[in-house]
Amino acid sequence: MSWLPKANNFFTNFIYEMTEPLLGLCRRILPPNPNFPLDFSPIIALVGLALLRSLLVMGVLALGLK
Repeated sequence: MSWLPKANNFFTNFIYEMTEPLLGLCRRILPPNPNFPLDFSPIIALVGLALLRSLLVMGVLALGLK
C-alpha cells in the first residue's frame, strides 16, 4: 500500500494495523535504505511465512507417519 496515495479510512487503517507487527519486525531485520525508495519488508515477510508454513507441514507429516 506504500505505492498508493495516503488515505485515512477504515480499510487502510485496518490493513496497516494487521500487517505492521510483522512488517515492523522485518524492517528491524533489514532497515529501509533512505537512498532507495522500495521497502523490502513485505518480501521478507512472505518468504518467512512460506518457510514457516513448509516447516509446519513437514512437522505435521513427520508426526503422522510414525
